[in-house]
Amino acid sequence: MLFISAQAMSKEVLLAAMDYPPFYGEKLDNYGPLIEVIAKSYNVMGYDVKINFLPWARAIAWSKSGKVDGMVGVWYSTERAEYFLYSEPILSNFIGFYKRKNEDIRYKDYLDLKEQGYKLGSVRGYIQPKGLQESGIPIMFVSKDLQSFKILSKNRVDLIVVDKEYSRYILAQHKFQKYAKNIEWMEPVLEEKQQHLIISKEAENPKNKLKDFNEGLQELKETGVFTEILKKHAFMQ
Repeated sequence: MLFISAQAMSKEVLLAAMDYPPFYGEKLDNYGPLIEVIAKSYNVMGYDVKINFLPWARAIAWSKSGKVDGMVGVWYSTERAEYFLYSEPILSNFIGFYKRKNEDIRYKDYLDLKEQGYKLGSVRGYIQPKGLQESGIPIMFVSKDLQSFKILSKNRVDLIVVDKEYSRYILAQHKFQKYAKNIEWMEPVLEEKQQHLIISKEAENPKNKLKDFNEGLQELKETGVFTEILKKHAFMQ
């Protein structure tokens, strides 16, 4: 568990997170731009922030049950909205395909990909671009994004669905060069998704925790602190 506080404060919020660089992660400076924005948004409203890094499935489960107050960096879905309150958008994900460099893949739509016999890879539990699963195209689900790069490199699938910035960050790491040299981003972006803070409806005073965060976030934007945080992390959208 990590503790983020500018000073001793009277209120506290406990949030779950996973490692998702360059947006947030246990080894990033101040745990990355998204968590720093969340922490400082709460700090200006008089809150301490505690971060518990967990695998995705456990983070969602703990948030749903109220074991933690909520979770950082979550996309909106109507199913999740039954259990969580969503903040104002914080940062964007740009979702698209990675392919092998030696393959020329062209298509009109997702159904066209299916009819050409292509197979996809993605992470179990991630919300897919609208219409992708509905097309009936085969999707091999794995538990982590890194496994997606592996199955693509080993020809087990033809395309993987990933976030552009996350993939760029991971593949720039030396230990993943064996994957990076064989695969590449494929334009165009399929979908832009907003990352939110979610607060569990089972948390104590969930509406107040969400309201205070949104007010703190607005203050960061009005004072320029939000932009300063992104610049410090060399992260601009």
